[in-house]
Amino acid sequence: MGDHAGPEIIVKRAHRVNAVVICFDPLVKPLTHKQFDKLARELFSVVLSPHGFSCELSRHCTFTRQIGDDIVHVIMPDPGTRCAWYDIQVFPTSPRFHDDFAERFPDSLGNTLDVWGKLSETAGIGMDQQQFNCKYESNMRNRFEKTVAGLLVNTAIPFLDTIQTYDDMLPHLRGPFARFNGK
Repeated sequence: MGDHAGPEIIVKRAHRVNAVVICFDPLVKPLTHKQFDKLARELFSVVLSPHGFSCELSRHCTFTRQIGDDIVHVIMPDPGTRCAWYDIQVFPTSPRFHDDFAERFPDSLGNTLDVWGKLSETAGIGMDQQQFNCKYESNMRNRFEKTVAGLLVNTAIPFLDTIQTYDDMLPHLRGPFARFNGK
């Protein structure tokens, strides 16, 4: 048997095996961005809502919680261009950083930690961008349950909990927002 690729079955020769057959369900389609947003809202809400986060004001799936007048905590699942993976941005922000904060809130605010605001198993909150699989709904649900939910509760929320005032946030600012920290 030679290699054969069809819409439903792929057959390949394997070492010491006559053939490996992988069957695909033709009715299962990769997630679209709209489907991703809906599923992320569902999954993340279960974990984040008890901690005061909401995505009610988001057109996508940006979760925020207000801390006083000056601070907003943001957790933003952000899909890649083809929606095969997503990363998670975690950062504090403030209306003091944007003259047009109300118009940009919550989906179009810049990450105040710049590239240091990514959630990962290895770095916690840092520069390591971990990509979580979301090509299919089942992938996203499994990965969320096995990895992401724990990272949100054990890493993202405790990090944001340390930032309760504007002054708490200043040492963390990076990139174009670093000008606000007075250094």
